[in-house]
Amino acid sequence: MKTIKLLFFTLSLFLVKSALALNPASTFTLVNPCVPLVTITPIPNTYGCYSITTNNSVPNDPDSYYQWHFQDGTNGIGKTILHCCSPVTVTTSYTLSLTYNSPALCGPLPNVQVFTITLNPPSSTHCVLNTPSVSLSVNSVTVWAGAAIPELFTNYNYGDGSPTTNSYTHTYPACGNYIIQVNQWDMNTPNDTCYAYAAVNINCANPNGIKDHSKKMITAFYPNPAKEVLTIKTAISFTGIKVYDLLGKEVLVSFDIQNTEGKIYLEGLLPGAYIVKMQLDDGKQAYKKFVKD
Repeated sequence: MKTIKLLFFTLSLFLVKSALALNPASTFTLVNPCVPLVTITPIPNTYGCYSITTNNSVPNDPDSYYQWHFQDGTNGIGKTILHCCSPVTVTTSYTLSLTYNSPALCGPLPNVQVFTITLNPPSSTHCVLNTPSVSLSVNSVTVWAGAAIPELFTNYNYGDGSPTTNSYTHTYPACGNYIIQVNQWDMNTPNDTCYAYAAVNINCANPNGIKDHSKKMITAFYPNPAKEVLTIKTAISFTGIKVYDLLGKEVLVSFDIQNTEGKIYLEGLLPGAYIVKMQLDDGKQAYKKFVKD
């Protein structure tokens, strides 16, 4: 009986060793395509500015599938965006979320991930101002950095290699992501410069040949984001509406136009960012970006 037990033990040990020899230990990393991996990297020589990237994105995914929402109320669209936080006096945690809408991979429900950015106060030798207000129209920006008083001098570096200037407006020669640095100093203390930073993300996939007349022609555009109906009011009558995704492909929607007011019905439109084009009676065209919730 002892001989049989010993033989069984020896045979079992041989089988285990054989199995280990045939199947060496391996490490597998399983990536859920509905949960893109996100990298958040501080941008050197700035305060509170970050580059935020999805690094396992599906190559042919439209940028509109990636929608970023920041705790300060700003938003961004794309696989890679830049963002700048306003300065803090104590270490502060900010949250951001990524809403990923990929019908082919994830079905009809969006996937939402939440991330945290920890922001420390500026160093005692670095004077940092609040994030300036930036308005973007196609590829042109207007920057408002605070009160305009005669003693205060301001200049701007728009982050695209152009020279530093005292102009608060700028047109970018190409789409892309940029950091604006604003420098301010008092004429009485010219060596004490304070800095402010803002991010500009210009999506590359807008329809070609955009000539933007929206600032003058569009008097109301709401709600944005929209769920079911988008309302547009213009300064003059318009006769046509077309909607494009951020790759420049036209998407089909139904709409109703009554002289200077139109309604676009968004039923069946996938969540994401789009551009609406209006054909005005004077022959011009106006464009405006909106988000479908």
